[in-house]
Order: sequence, then structure tokens, then C-alpha cells
Amino acid sequence: MNAIRLTFAFVLGWVAAASAQTLSNYQAVINSQGPSAWFKLDGTLADAVSPGITLSYYVDGQGSFQSDVFGNPTNSYAFTLQSDYLLYDANIYGTNLLAGGGSTNTTSTAEGSITFLFRSLDAGLNTGQRFLFSAGNNTLNGNALGLFLENTNVANGDPNSLKLRFGNTTTTILPAENLVPNTWYYFALTYKEDRVPNKARWYLGRVGGTLTSGETTNSADAVAGEGGSLAIGNHLGLTAGFRNPGSGRIDEFAIWRRELSAAEVQAQFNSLPALPVPPPAANYQNVILSQSPKFYFKLDQSLTNTIGGTPVLNVNGTAGGFGYDYFDRRSNAYYFSAASDALFVNTNLLNGGGVADGTLGTGQGTISCLIRMLSGTNNTGQRFVFSAGGSTVSPNTNGFGLFIENWTSGSPSDFGSLKLRFGNASRPILWPTNIALSSWYYFAMVYDESLTNGQVVWYLGRPGQSLLSGTNDHAPGSRAGQGNIFIIGNHTNFNARWGSPGTGHVDEFAIWHRKLDPSEILAQFNALTVQPPQLGIMLAPPNVVLSWPATATGFTLESTTSLSAPSWSPAGTPAQIGDRFYVTNVLSGSTRFYRLKKSLN
Repeated sequence: MNAIRLTFAFVLGWVAAASAQTLSNYQAVINSQGPSAWFKLDGTLADAVSPGITLSYYVDGQGSFQSDVFGNPTNSYAFTLQSDYLLYDANIYGTNLLAGGGSTNTTSTAEGSITFLFRSLDAGLNTGQRFLFSAGNNTLNGNALGLFLENTNVANGDPNSLKLRFGNTTTTILPAENLVPNTWYYFALTYKEDRVPNKARWYLGRVGGTLTSGETTNSADAVAGEGGSLAIGNHLGLTAGFRNPGSGRIDEFAIWRRELSAAEVQAQFNSLPALPVPPPAANYQNVILSQSPKFYFKLDQSLTNTIGGTPVLNVNGTAGGFGYDYFDRRSNAYYFSAASDALFVNTNLLNGGGVADGTLGTGQGTISCLIRMLSGTNNTGQRFVFSAGGSTVSPNTNGFGLFIENWTSGSPSDFGSLKLRFGNASRPILWPTNIALSSWYYFAMVYDESLTNGQVVWYLGRPGQSLLSGTNDHAPGSRAGQGNIFIIGNHTNFNARWGSPGTGHVDEFAIWHRKLDPSEILAQFNALTVQPPQLGIMLAPPNVVLSWPATATGFTLESTTSLSAPSWSPAGTPAQIGDRFYVTNVLSGSTRFYRLKKSLN
């Protein structure tokens, strides 16, 4: 009987790379801990504990319900404008939602907890403080309470870092260099106003990663906030919204009138999804290099062509820079913020292009790159990933570029779509309703000027998902760009940058002067994902032996007795024997499920 159960567990147990946890798992943990208030933000601003309490919002703003970390489309709240907010107004409800707070004193014994999920802003500089929540902001009064991203130009240190404000002090809990843009995090705060000097304890973890913690240092009379209203996504002045660059998101904001234990906080964090881990960047880069590109701009803190050293890309604009890439490396992709931001060379990098003269061209080539989508598609102008200029108007028909279409001009059916331009036409390849905002995509195009139709074959896909492809027909004689310039992150007029809404990224830009075949394209795309190791299982009564390839480093074997309400725990330390890792467990009479998990660093 044990053999049957363990075999069944093995079949369901491989969930290392997938998101095994769901929103219902997380909410079940929160509910079991009895919060006093809980704004799930699942398409509603009502308190799940006391439905008569509803958060107010900026009616003239652009705050909206957006997708959450679990992939549900309208189950978190996003902030876009400086004055966007969600507000619990104590003047309306007549009571403090939080325990404690008010005037400073040394006699309060109040305690409480706050937990929530947030998605960080885009790469770029903060022109002011950006508040995730606030119940008071004046540390001089000793009753501050809030979490915020610091101003770039702060005079007292740690610009752009994540800071916690409690009572009379402000504490940096995540330096800017460790804060990954546009990424989901878990945050928890517990406090006891009579615990001196460490009145508050904080917990912070990137979803799928490791939970860290620390304490504040406070004066004896410090308290948790002003004892009145609570702002989410802003501070109480409502002028420091959690936005710009990009749109921040808040979700599952829960409050307790007691201090959660470290184990309760960990239980919440453990119920979040184990997000896919990208492979080493070298895996992808080696595939590109093996296919002998003519030009290859890795954009790994350098604008130099990896193949031969020239050309070196020129910089246009003032606000672009190196940011986090798909492979989770800092300063290894290029982002664009200001309208004129671009990387360019005043030469033709493509095989082909020039003035269309009505005859068929001879140019053939391929482009591939990684792009991170913007945080919205409601653009006030076109947003270019790359361009080689030209015109789609006859007789020129030498347009070339990839861009998101304007939201207010052209055909309404194309508004906000991702379009590929070649020769005489720009054709949608991804509709706005299908664009995963702020997500990384792989893009490739293969072109052939000598054909009378089907001149372009394109490929587009999110790593770990399906690779889409299609063929675009263009007018005979269409050419690949104007033949004297190539721009990444903008158009040749330098006013259509790959940014706004949010901050777009471009990375690993490679160009070939030949047509890559579909298998070469697929090899590039497949190199963007970790192939899950196969978990082996063997019965050796009274034990069961589990194993996986030793090449799959950094994985932890975990087990649980239930998948309906899983509580995963370590299932043993592996020992390497030959080319495999092995873990031996003692057989038990209960069903047990196993998984391999690889956490983010």
C-alpha cells in the first residue's frame, strides 16, 4: 500500500518550477489567523471582515484593479497618479483601524500587525518619496508609521531604498541596489508599544525568495501612527502616490490587533507561489554566439558590440540607463525613460534597406532581442523598441521597426497593439488585451527582401510559455529600413521612446546577415527557461530513496501530506553519489507528496 501511495505522490509531486500555491491558499492562511480588518482588493474596496467599511479613492485619478501575483486579472490595486490613493477615513468611521498610535506616551500596551503584498516600481529615479502606506509621517512627533521608497535626492542617505517609518525613527530595510524593479514582494510589520527600544519588527521577502527580518530602534514614548486615518498607496497628505516610474500595486492588506508570531508570518510567506527561476544568462548568450551573429549588443553594462568591438552604441537623451535584466542581474539591460532616450548608430546594421525603387531587393537577415513590456498600452504616442527609419508611404516603402501603437490615432482596432513595421506596412502581432504588462518577452524576426510576399516571419513569446509566430506579407520591393541609421529604444525622430507608461527595457540585441531557420530561433527561446530536473523515486523498504541529477544545483527537496492545504517542509539534505543527488526517507503509513524547489536569491 505504501508503494502505491508513494508512486502517486511522485506523479503529483513535481511542482518545483510551477506556481503550486493559489490565491485561495494564501487567503486561507490569513483567514485562519483572524485579522481584525482585511482589504483583499479582489475587485472591491470593502473590508472582508467588516463589509460596512469601504476604502475611499481618488475619483479623478487613474487607480485601478490589476492582476495580482497569482495571475488573477483584477485582484490587486494599482496606483498611477501622484494623488491616487485608497483611504480609511477615521472621521467617517469614528475609530482607529490600527491598534495603538495617537499621542506619544510611555504607558501604552497596544500591539498589532500589518501584512500585505506589493509590486515594486519600474527601474528609474524617484523624484520624491513613494508611499506604500501611511498612518502618520512625522518622526519628530514620535508617532509616524509608514513604508515608502526614498527620494533620489534625499540628503540623509540611502536614496531610492525601501524605508520603514515607525514612531520616532526611519529604518532602511532594503537598499536600492537590492530592490528588484517591477517585482512582487511580501511585507509584514508587528509591533508592541511597550517593548523598548525595539518596538517594531519587520519582515520582507521577494515572492519565491527568502524572508528576511529586522527591528526598529525607538524611544520609550514612540507609538504606531497618529491614531486616525490610514492611507494605502500614498501618505496622509495624498501627494506621494506609489507610482512613477511605472505603476505600483498593493494587495491583500490585512491588519491585526495583536502581534503575529514569526511562525505565523512565515506561514503566510510559504503560501505564496514559487515563481520560475531564470537560467544563467550564459546559457542564452552561448546559444546566440554559437549562431555567429554579425552584431551582438549584450548590454551587460556595456554598449559595445560583442562581435569585434565595433560599433559602440551612442546614447541619446538623459534618463536612460542600465537596469535589471530578465536573468535577474543588476545593470545588465538598458531602460528608457525620457522621451528622447535611445541607443543609436549612424550606419546600417542590417543586410538590406535603402531607397525602394520598385524592384526586388536582395537583403536577408534576422534580429532577436529580449524586451520588457511597458506597464500600460494607453500611449499618447507610438513607443518604439527599435527602428531603422524609412517610410511606409509609396514609393519609399522602406519602413522598419517594432512598436506599440498610439492609443489615439490610426485604426481604433489597432490601438495599443504591438506592431511590426516592414517596407510598406505596420501590422499588429499582439493585441493589447493579450499583452502581459511589465513582463519580459523574447522577439525575433526573419526578413527577405527578395520575396514578392511573406517577406517577414516573426516570433514572440514569454519565457516558459508558448512561442507565437506568423508571416507578414508586404508590397514587392519593400526594403528593410532607410539604410543609414539604427536605433534601439526609440524612433529616428527621438520622440517615441520605449517607455511611458512605465519604463521599457531592451536586452541581448543580436543581428544576423542571414536568415535563421526555425530550429535556431527555438534554441534561443528554449535557453530562456530552466528545464526541470526529473525526480526519481525508488522503494528500498523500510525506506524510500529520491534522487535527481547533480547538474541541477540549488534545489531543495520538500514534502507535504496534503495538496489541498499544503504545508511544505524540508525532506532531507541530499548527498551526491556519482552524477546524482540522493535523499533517503523512512516509509510512513500516510500519503506523502514530494517536490523540488529552487528559490530566488
